[in-house]
Amino acid sequence: MSRASCDLRLSSVRVLALTQCLIIAQYVLAVSGVQRNSELGFVRIRNGQFVESRTEAPVRARGANVYWLRYSLLGNEQERERVEVTLDAMQNLGLDVVRTWAFMDGDDESFDGRAMQPREGVFNEKAFVGLDQLLIMCAKRRIRVILTLTNFWPDYGGIQRYVEWARAAGDLSVYRREDFFSSTRCSHSFERFVRALVTRVNSVSGIAYKDDPVIFSYQLINEPRLAGSTTSDTFDEWATRTAAFVKQLDDSRHLVSCGTEGFFMRSDKVGFNPFAGAERQGVDIESLREIGNLDWIAVHIWTDDWMDSDDESKLRFLDRWIRAHLETAGTKPLIIEEFGKRKPVSVRDQFFTRVFTLASEERRRPSTPSVGCLFWLLSPTSVNDYDGFTVYTGDASTLSIVREDVNRLLQNISSETTDVTFPDEHGGGDDSGEDQDVVVEFPFDAGDDLDAELVEADTSLMRIVECRMLSSNEYEAHATYGDYVALEIDVVALGDVEISLDFAAVQSAMTVINMKRIDLHASPGSPHREQFHITFGATRFLGESGIYVDEGPMKFKATVRVETRDGPRTYVFKDGVTRGTTVVFDATAPHITDAFLRPYARRAMSENPNAVGAGDIAVLYVAFSEPLRFLPKIQMNGRDAHVSLASVHGNAFYGYIEISPVLDADREDVTFSVESARDRSGNPCHACAADSARGPTDAMKLLLFLQDL
Repeated sequence: MSRASCDLRLSSVRVLALTQCLIIAQYVLAVSGVQRNSELGFVRIRNGQFVESRTEAPVRARGANVYWLRYSLLGNEQERERVEVTLDAMQNLGLDVVRTWAFMDGDDESFDGRAMQPREGVFNEKAFVGLDQLLIMCAKRRIRVILTLTNFWPDYGGIQRYVEWARAAGDLSVYRREDFFSSTRCSHSFERFVRALVTRVNSVSGIAYKDDPVIFSYQLINEPRLAGSTTSDTFDEWATRTAAFVKQLDDSRHLVSCGTEGFFMRSDKVGFNPFAGAERQGVDIESLREIGNLDWIAVHIWTDDWMDSDDESKLRFLDRWIRAHLETAGTKPLIIEEFGKRKPVSVRDQFFTRVFTLASEERRRPSTPSVGCLFWLLSPTSVNDYDGFTVYTGDASTLSIVREDVNRLLQNISSETTDVTFPDEHGGGDDSGEDQDVVVEFPFDAGDDLDAELVEADTSLMRIVECRMLSSNEYEAHATYGDYVALEIDVVALGDVEISLDFAAVQSAMTVINMKRIDLHASPGSPHREQFHITFGATRFLGESGIYVDEGPMKFKATVRVETRDGPRTYVFKDGVTRGTTVVFDATAPHITDAFLRPYARRAMSENPNAVGAGDIAVLYVAFSEPLRFLPKIQMNGRDAHVSLASVHGNAFYGYIEISPVLDADREDVTFSVESARDRSGNPCHACAADSARGPTDAMKLLLFLQDL
C-alpha cells in the first residue's frame, strides 16, 4: 500500500547526540542481544509449513507492519521510545513477525539525513546501523523481521528514485516507474544496494546478516505494478532474476518473497479481483507461485482503497478474496501480509475477526500450507494516524482479537506433532542480467523489398524506404492520452499512390496528407514511364473521439494502393514498428474517467431540474484514473472554481462556482475545464486538454436560467 511515511522527524538531535546514543545502545545490546540471537533458528518450509530449524516447532507468522522502525531508531529519545513501546506491545500480544522497510532512497528534506542510500550507490553507514540495532532489539523479543528492499510507491524513495537516477545519468529509455523492471541500469543499481544489505555484518553484534536467524525473509518489493500490462512476463523475469540474486548472496539461508497485492491475471480467476483493471497491472499471483526462489506468497487486502461500496459489500469481498487465494495457494505458504480497515472500531474489529477466522479454519484442514497474518499498522498513540488504518497500542478491542487469535493458534500448535525436515536449497534462476529491449527496427530496411504480411505478393511496384513516428510529449519516445502522435512514411512507387494510415488498434483511418512528392526518372528498360518518391503524413490526438491504443510500442497499419497500367495493386502492412525511435504508449498518466455537472443549491425559476440561476451554486464532480498528489486546478465558466476532495482515495473532486448575473450573462450553460492535475508520481494529466475532457460524460448540460434577473 502507498504510505506517506516520513512524519516521524528528527526535531533537535545532532550528530554528537546521535553518536552518544549509538555508543550506549551498542554496549547494552551487544551484551544482552547476541546470546538471545543464537536461541532462534532459521525459518524453513516443509510440506508448506513454516518451521524453525533449531526447535523443529511451527512458526506462527502472526504479526504486524511497522514500516518506520529503523527510521525512528535514528531519531530523538521520544522516537526511539516509540520503537520500544511498539516492539514490547508485539511481544505481549504473542506476535512473532514484524514487517518493516529496509530502504530509504534519496536525500529528501523529509528524510532528515536518515536515508540508507542518499545518492545512487552511496550508502549511509549510520542509517544501516539503525537496522543493525533493530535486528538485535527484535531478537531479544523473539520477533522475526521481514525486510522489504524497495517500494513501487514513491514513499521512502522506492523504484521511482532509481528511475530518476537513471534519467539523470543520461538513460532516456526510462521515464516511468514501471521501466525499473526492464532497465539494465536500474537493475544493476538496485542490486548494488541489495548486495550492501544482504552481505552486511551487524556492526553491533558482529553477526553477518546471512547468519542471523532473526531475519524471517527478504522481500524484493512492496506492491509492484506495471500499469496497463496484460502480461506478467516482464515482472516475472525481474522477480526470477532478483530472487536468485538474493539467494546467491545469502547462501540460501533465508526465505525470499515478493510483497504483491494478489491480483489474478488469468481469465478464470479475474472475477475474484477487487476492481476492473486489476488484471492489467502486470503482476499475476499465480505466475509468482511458479517461481522457485520465491518461498512464500503474499496477499494484501485494502477494501477501503480498492472499493467504493458499503462495509457489508467489502466484508463479502474479503471472504471471497481470502478463499480464492487459499484455494489456489498450491504448496507454498501464504501470508495475508497487509490488511486494515478504517474506523469505526466496531467495523474494523469485524474485519479483523473474519481474517483471523478464515486463516485459522484453513490451518485445521489436513496437509494445507501455513497461513500467516500481518495487520497494518501498529503504533503507539504518539504517532499520527496519517492514513486512517493505524491500530494503536491502546486499542483494546482490536488487540484483544489479535491476542485471541494467537492464543487459539498456540493451542492448536501444542496439540500437533510436526515431523520437521529441511527442503532442498533453492538455486539457479536467471542471473544473466540482460536487458529485454523493445524491438525498435522497422521491418523494412531502406532499399529492401517489403517484408510484411501482404494482400498481394508482388512488391516490385513499390517500396517503403522510411517511416518515422513523432510525439508531442516532452519525452520523445513516450506518448499518453492528450498527446499528438504523427506518422510519416516515405514510399517509392512505379505509379500513383494512395495510402490509408493509422495505429494498429484503431479501426478508423487518419486523414493522410501528401507532404512531399518527387518525380523520378524511370529506370532504363522499365515499362513504367515515371517513378515517384512520396512522403505521406498523418496525425492523431490520443484520447480524442474515442481513439485509444494498446500499451507498449505504438504499431501502425497501412494500406497502400498503387495505380499501374495493368490496374490498381493494393498492399496491406500490419503491426509495423518505426525505424529509429519507437514511440511507446502508456496510460499511467492520469486521465478523466467520469465528470458531470449538477445544481448544488438551486433557486432558479426554471422548471428544468438541471438548470441554475443567479446566486445558485453549480457543482462539478470529476474523477480521475488514479489518485492525485494535490487538488486539481479546475475552471468553470472560464474562472477558477473552489475545489474539494470527493473521495478518500484522492481520485475524485468537486468544483463549485456561484452563478453570477454579470459574469455568466452571455452563457447558455455551465462549462468546465481541468487546467492541471498531477498524480502522486508527478505525471501530468495530458488528456485534460482534450475537447472530450471538457464536457460531462453523461452528456447532460447544466443550463443557465437568468431571465428572472
